[in-house]
Amino acid sequence: MIIIVEPSWKGHFHAPGNTSTIKVITRAFPNEEVRFFAEENHLAEVRQDAALQALPNLRFDTITLPKDHFGSPGTVSLSRLRDEFRMMRHALGAAPPGENVLLFLISTTATTPFAAAAASLMRRGRVGLQVGYHGNLSDAVGKRPRNPVMRALDTRAALLTRFPVSTRHLLLEEPIREELLRHFPALANRLDVLPLPVNEREASEQTPLDLSSGPVRVGLLGIGSQAKGGDTFLTLAAKLKARWGEAVEFDHIGSKAKSQPDAPEGVLLQPPSSHLPRSEFVERLRRLHYICLPMRRGYYDLSASGTMIDALTFGKPVLATRIPLTEHFFRAYGDIGELRDTGEELEQALDGILQRRDAARYAAQVENLREAAQSRRLDRLVPIYYRLAQDGFPGLLRA
Repeated sequence: MIIIVEPSWKGHFHAPGNTSTIKVITRAFPNEEVRFFAEENHLAEVRQDAALQALPNLRFDTITLPKDHFGSPGTVSLSRLRDEFRMMRHALGAAPPGENVLLFLISTTATTPFAAAAASLMRRGRVGLQVGYHGNLSDAVGKRPRNPVMRALDTRAALLTRFPVSTRHLLLEEPIREELLRHFPALANRLDVLPLPVNEREASEQTPLDLSSGPVRVGLLGIGSQAKGGDTFLTLAAKLKARWGEAVEFDHIGSKAKSQPDAPEGVLLQPPSSHLPRSEFVERLRRLHYICLPMRRGYYDLSASGTMIDALTFGKPVLATRIPLTEHFFRAYGDIGELRDTGEELEQALDGILQRRDAARYAAQVENLREAAQSRRLDRLVPIYYRLAQDGFPGLLRA
């Protein structure tokens, strides 16, 4: 049996990525029963996908997430550890006694691997533990708790501890693996990479846009934060809007971090919103010509970008700053937009786009993104995950 647990995200957060990853795992092992445990509203979001619902070996189960530190996966909390242990015991109880189980944490907090390993030791039958990281690996290289108990349970400790349960860590992009090994070379034999898949249902609904006429629309997706370069986006938007007027439009499709400045009057099409239904998010995304990714080193050295996957899914060329993650995508897929070193250079690149209106190059970039999306379709990722699980946990699962 494969038991997938979402121990940290609620509602719509990461629902599209989780939906696609669950499909990959379930299709890779059609002879194994797969159970997905998640918070009630998150389950509702995931189950909107009819193709997921149709998988014959997949079942859904509701769990109650710990209340402590929601949205702060790096924070160590003994009460959260206790609640996570109970959660893992409950999830593992779905497997018949003595049956082999792969326990996959589709996301994790600092303490979840400790809770999962402890719960695994308390059941009869072999358990393999696969820990998926989505956005919290930066905690492994940042400031650590001074309290020795908390320090022993933080994200770095979770990565480096040799659990008595066979454990592997699953990363979402190759540059993340390279950066993590730069900090912790001892992890070389315990890290796997499964690239983030595109959402095939949404990818099939895309409509290419023409760059030759009308306003050029540029968007920032998700949380407008320092790490994502939200301030750079607003500066770029204000300058280009003043220079080009109605020939360019800027949209922030998502929410704003508290530290993020407000946009000047008249710069954005709509103010940021923290409660966007996926349907509205997608509708506004489809109207964009470009997605802006002025990301900074630091957080995104060890985190995948769902926004980049949205760019592949919907065929939207990107205006990106150069960091290892964005370099990886341009190196792998060719001309998929503009890659520059600074925000000022991005401004110059967009200024050039507005001057030239090179519709032929834009169409070629869209086509490159379509080909890139093909490489991250489920049928391409299923055999990758199958081999990772079979090699990492030999003999655990039925072929």
